Amino acid sequence: MTRILGLALLLYILWMAVGNFMQKLKAVTSSGALRPEPPARPAVTETLVPCAVCGTHVPASRALKAGDEVFCTEECRGQGGGTTHSRVPFEASPPTPLPEGEGGLSRTEGAL
Repeated sequence: MTRILGLALLLYILWMAVGNFMQKLKAVTSSGALRPEPPARPAVTETLVPCAVCGTHVPASRALKAGDEVFCTEECRGQGGGTTHSRVPFEASPPTPLPEGEGGLSRTEGAL
């Protein structure tokens, strides 16, 4: 009988210790002590300038300048020199259907 009472007392002490530990762990994690907030970064804004050849906008600090013109890459700077490509707006067209048997899958194989 004393063994049963001793075991019950030991289990009760263990139960209280685990509960106390869990309570302290919850208090620490809810206060954010384990994961501090990262420091706030100041907002950095930079002017974007369009490339004289292709029209791609790049940050002014990374743009390549040649006289009054601004370029996005060395390749565009090589194509520069006063000649600029005209930018054609993209127009979406419906896809052209492939003949049966071409394109990898037949109509039944690709069905879900």
